[in-house]
Amino acid sequence: MRQRNSHNSVGTRGAYTLVELLLVILIMGIAGALVIPQTSQAHVLRIHAAVRTLVADISYAQTDAAGLPAAPGGDL
Repeated sequence: MRQRNSHNSVGTRGAYTLVELLLVILIMGIAGALVIPQTSQAHVLRIHAAVRTLVADISYAQTDAAGLPAAPGGDL
């Protein structure tokens, strides 16, 4: 008579091992460590772009107020 293997029987429910859970947590931690510096750098780049836009707008307003010809490429 053959014995039934409980691991292969229908209706058994598999669970994750501790090693599998630790690997998933490790991978998520590494991915998070890579993503966080990129998002903080994107914030700094957005601020730099906003400052450049403000400087260009102020320069244009000063030129327009003084009645001087606008710089090339600065006329909208």
